[in-house]
Amino acid sequence: MRKAVKKSLGKDFKGYYAFSYPTNNFGLFTSFENELASENQYCAMASCLEGIEPSNRQEWLHLNNLADVGEGAPIKLTESKKTKIAVDAVLPKLWNAVQIDGGVENEREVKTTLEIGPAYVRFINKKGFEEFIEELPESDKYKQKYENGNLVLVVSDVVVEYLSVKIEVDNKFAAKIDAKIEAGNINDQLGKVDLDAKLEKTSSGTYELTIDKPVIVLRLAKKQPSTKSLVPSDNFDDWETVKDFIEN
Repeated sequence: MRKAVKKSLGKDFKGYYAFSYPTNNFGLFTSFENELASENQYCAMASCLEGIEPSNRQEWLHLNNLADVGEGAPIKLTESKKTKIAVDAVLPKLWNAVQIDGGVENEREVKTTLEIGPAYVRFINKKGFEEFIEELPESDKYKQKYENGNLVLVVSDVVVEYLSVKIEVDNKFAAKIDAKIEAGNINDQLGKVDLDAKLEKTSSGTYELTIDKPVIVLRLAKKQPSTKSLVPSDNFDDWETVKDFIEN
């Protein structure tokens, strides 16, 4: 999925790294101390912005106007790429949720049709970010890390508006999926395997797995320059792009 999405979006996304599976967290504003490593993460997205808790789709996308958002662009993938993404990234989580041991061992036993919504590119509004920092009290730990030049910051990400997969399986697997749906806890089970999606049966042996909220597929992280060169600017060009652990 990583390579397919990045290739589809083009060369403008050099330095961006991709999640193995779309997520609604760990994108824009996610902050680390000193270096980009999971153990150094200080806060993620809205949790970094004290007093700013997005309550709906637009607020999440724009982070209360602290994010500049580019217009949606289509993600163009071949049918073979769509099938590979569905099989590699989506189906294993579904099989885990419905407790099918080993999943479908032969890809020919399942047919998938993947649809991905348009992509939006978000950038931190640098002026807004500096004003936000300035308004924080001197005792605020995030402000202290910034003033000490210790931040590594996700300054841009790519958001996909929605993702859906039509899944067709044989009777053996359909029976197991149907049992979970009839038990009324399939979406809870999906949440337990970090798949924030809804699964619905559309006909015998056919299901629709839908993520109907924006999710993040790529992000760009940069390391803050030394405090001596820390001056107000319109962008993050003076911050160094760093390698991201999510694509190791």
